[in-house]
Order: sequence, then C-alpha cells, then structure tokens
Amino acid sequence: MGGQIALRYAFHYPNQVEHLFLLSPSSFMKKSPLFSRFIYHNRLSPPLIAHQLLKRKGVYEMLRQSMYHDHFITKDMLKHYKEPFLDKRIYPCLIKILNDHQGDLSEDELQTIQTPSTVIWGGKYDEIIPHEIGYELIRFLSDSTLTILDYTGHLISEEAPYYIAQRLMNIKH
Repeated sequence: MGGQIALRYAFHYPNQVEHLFLLSPSSFMKKSPLFSRFIYHNRLSPPLIAHQLLKRKGVYEMLRQSMYHDHFITKDMLKHYKEPFLDKRIYPCLIKILNDHQGDLSEDELQTIQTPSTVIWGGKYDEIIPHEIGYELIRFLSDSTLTILDYTGHLISEEAPYYIAQRLMNIKH
C-alpha cells in the first residue's frame, strides 16, 4: 500500500516529487471487495474477525508467505512484526483501511506521472503481488526502470536491505 500512496502523491503533486522508489507496489487493484465492506459495516465483529484471521494464520506464517528466505525470520523480527497486533485497537484500523481502499490509480492516471521511477520487485517468489504486475506497471510509467530480484519475496526491505540502500544512494537528482 505504501507504493500506491507514493504513486497517488506523485499523481496529485508532481512538482513535489523528484523520484519515486517503489518496492513491489500495489497496482491495478480495484476497490475493496464486498467481503471487507461486510466486515466493516458489521459493527460487532470486525475486530474479532480480523483478530481470528491473524491468529489462525499467525505472524510467522504471514512472514513466511512474504519472504523467500525463511532463515531470515528471527525471534527479534517476529517480535517486531507481532507487537502491533497485540494492541486490539489495530483491528478496526485494518478493517477501515480495507474499506477505504478506493482502488489503485488507473492506467490513464499512471500515464500522467512523469516522475522518474525505480521499481524493484521480489521475483517469482513474491506470493503477495506477482512480479508480472511490475512489467505491467512500468508500461504506464513513462520514465521508469524495473529490477526483479530473484530469490526474494514481497518483503524486499528485509531480504535485500543493502541492495535497496545502494540503489537509493545511486539515484541522480
């Protein structure tokens, strides 16, 4: 979702953005599904349903699905990612995010973005957002490059932090 926020900002305020740096950004998603609206409007159950879904899958499994290298998942990382979910106030917020999602920028809107863009994707092992979306996205961003990182999942910042830092430092302004 962070990538879509950055794309929306560049779309609405093009003169304020010098370069977009996007890590497996959400793209081409339509408005939130009926399921999320049902949960949001059912005032008794949203926190309970969201909590049960997370509890059933667990933070470890969510991280495993988001990363190629299981051995990168440490106890400290689990603690870090689990901590926000220990506060029950997060569940209504997550449901609200799902409900408020108005869909990603359209192809026509993306084509108006002239900001140089670096897009990095987690290869065929990104189980959250398929890397093929990256190829589609750069077709609509006129000044963009795409790098696919083999043997990396969706959490690129956890699996390739030094590569990302190096790419950020090499961006010409």
